[in-house]
Amino acid sequence: MDGAVVFALYASATATQLLVARFGTRRVVLAGLATLLVALALVVAGLSAASMALFIAGTIVGGVGVGGAFLGSLATANRLAPAAERGRVLSTYFVFCYIGQAIPVIGVGFASADVGDFRAVLVCAIALAAVSVLSMAGIRRAAPALADDNIYTNLMAQRNLLAAADAAKRYPDRARELGVSDQEPAGWRDAAEAMTIPYDEALGVHAQAAGFTRHQVWDFARTSPQQYPLMLHFPYFDLYRKQVVKQADLVLAMHMHSSAFTPEQKTRDFAYYEALTVRDSSLSACSQAVIAAETGHLNLAYDYLAEAALIDLRDLEHNTRDGLHIASLAGTWIALVNGFGGLRLQDGTVSFAPRLPDGLTRLRFTLFIGGRRLRVEVTHAQARYILTGGDPLEILHHGHPVTLTAGKPHVRRIPTAPSRPRPSQPAGREPVHRPPTGNATKPAGGRGTTVRSA
Repeated sequence: MDGAVVFALYASATATQLLVARFGTRRVVLAGLATLLVALALVVAGLSAASMALFIAGTIVGGVGVGGAFLGSLATANRLAPAAERGRVLSTYFVFCYIGQAIPVIGVGFASADVGDFRAVLVCAIALAAVSVLSMAGIRRAAPALADDNIYTNLMAQRNLLAAADAAKRYPDRARELGVSDQEPAGWRDAAEAMTIPYDEALGVHAQAAGFTRHQVWDFARTSPQQYPLMLHFPYFDLYRKQVVKQADLVLAMHMHSSAFTPEQKTRDFAYYEALTVRDSSLSACSQAVIAAETGHLNLAYDYLAEAALIDLRDLEHNTRDGLHIASLAGTWIALVNGFGGLRLQDGTVSFAPRLPDGLTRLRFTLFIGGRRLRVEVTHAQARYILTGGDPLEILHHGHPVTLTAGKPHVRRIPTAPSRPRPSQPAGREPVHRPPTGNATKPAGGRGTTVRSA
């Protein structure tokens, strides 16, 4: 009979883990702890009434509770542990799990000799119930350490769903070969339309993820320069529950999915998240440069451009000896072309909204679009578009349609950037301000910097 009881415990725990694996870890842990309370009551009642049925029922319910709590907590530990430390973290987790299993059994064994089986089990059950209740209270009070409905993730998923539905419509024979039913693309479109985009009405900004703007703001004033990167000095569990951003996240969403945000929203969102972004990743500066340029903060964008371009030449991260930051160097092109060139792709149309900072007099780059070669030249006053061959190309220049024809330069005036106060960054994490070189604000004959991209 002893073997059957142990089997019932572990069988119910295993079955529970298989059934609840698709649910959120927070809900699974809370449900597991609540179920454990019921199990403890059944076990105590079974011993008190000398009822084997109640005792076995308590064992099975206990397996369900332990299985859920174990699976949820293990998944949380696995997701929170830094990749380089995951093996050590999970090994420590399992050690404490086994210790936690052993202590009640050993404690009841020793106590039974002095106070009897029932009293020993009763005291143990009360202690375990108290730990469960305190754990549930702590989990409910604490902010979730993992994000739901991250805007960047949701917008990219939305784009992929719509693109897949469009592809299935364009290539129906291939879609059928892949097993896509006639109704499935409609489901993808419905899912895309229903995608959650969190927005904080009180603050007037998008929440990077659900509930993010309700988190406590990280104490930047008490964070010393030696404590950056934060992920090397503070646990992920703490970082994920605070308003602090390692690298451009929502800002990257505004860059990659520009049409999902109005100009006013971009302005407010950028200012809000500038104050929270610590740029602990070399991939952040280029994306911040893009949106800084779009929202009119051209000189701030210039500072971020310099950070991306000089990261290895000036060894800004003090780790160039380990290798070049190739992605950041590629980000230099992104900051120039998507930032100061204002290049976007909106609903299949190529658009430009170029503007230059004081530190640049001219920007020139070339793009290949649908087999056609387009050269773009930008100064402070105007943009010049030259299509070298092929069919006419429809573009947007600062929102106005322009039809480009091969061999004919098209010149358009550049509107003045809006004047806005420079947004603040966390204390000690501001980009180095780089004044313009020479008379950069005078394109005609000035000594400023010209940038060319083939």
